[in-house]
Amino acid sequence: MTPITDSSLDERLRKAGIRHFDVLIHDQPKEWLIKNFSQGGVIISLTSQYGYELNGLPGSPSGYGWSEDQSCHTNAAYIDTYHLIFAGQDSANLDASVDGYFTQWPSEATVLLRRTKNQMPAMVKYGYDQGEVVVLTFFTDWNYGHGGWTQDEINLIRDLISWAKNPEKEIEEYKPGETVNINIPVSNHTDSPSNSVLLTLLGPNRNTISTTMVVHSLNPGESTEIPFTCTASLPLGIWWVNYSLQDWTGNTIQQETEGERFQVSYHYVGGKIDEGYKIWAVQADASLGVYMVPLSRSGGEWGVHEQYKYGRWYFYFENGILTSWQEVE
Repeated sequence: MTPITDSSLDERLRKAGIRHFDVLIHDQPKEWLIKNFSQGGVIISLTSQYGYELNGLPGSPSGYGWSEDQSCHTNAAYIDTYHLIFAGQDSANLDASVDGYFTQWPSEATVLLRRTKNQMPAMVKYGYDQGEVVVLTFFTDWNYGHGGWTQDEINLIRDLISWAKNPEKEIEEYKPGETVNINIPVSNHTDSPSNSVLLTLLGPNRNTISTTMVVHSLNPGESTEIPFTCTASLPLGIWWVNYSLQDWTGNTIQQETEGERFQVSYHYVGGKIDEGYKIWAVQADASLGVYMVPLSRSGGEWGVHEQYKYGRWYFYFENGILTSWQEVE
């Protein structure tokens, strides 16, 4: 794939209609982002106001944004393809702040979430150059500031970030009650020899669950692997085993360092879909200043039935032909 360059990214963002680009992203962090992503990084993008603004992302996805769609909350999306970022979900259906969906995405992309109401993608993941791009039509960032995000969203964003720390590395999966057996890579990054390793088990929310002291000496620059075992337990999500190093007097010479991850998951996939009732995007008629809203679309042996709302008027179509309408005060 074509590497991202400063000029191509700037042109892509301006073409997508993103204004005040140089004000929002100054030259130094912009160059840092481009450089590091081309060498292997992760871009995580939430929903946009308009679907065409998504063209500013590598891979040029597009669809409908939050000002063009009907937002959903309860049972808003379902897991279409399992990924370890869904480890913390207790159902294949998510209650989440979703507004928008994709109509175009790179051919190599994996559709992770779909909207329950119309089965269109709500979250896709794909590689670009040496990096990864994850795009989802959630407005969790806005809802976080307004106290409206759900536990499903919290778990998803939390585990998404835990995965993005090292997306290339596999993470072992366990169900609650199973025995976890993993090796923790440990390195001495200090200028002093260490005498022991303190392993710290962290839950998905990065809270300390337990600690284990292992006597194992390491000279400066040396690395090893320490076996670790425990019983997988709730809560669901991506767990961490970090480490710190101590000298022979028990003083900490290397602060807590990220070690290894494992996931505790029920591996949910294929949630409940609302058949026969599909909500599509809102399309504005600029000449009249009102909205033409496709409310529902269903089909069967009898053909295709569609219902639209235009201002105070409701229109009903059978196989594309207008059959009736009514005004609602």
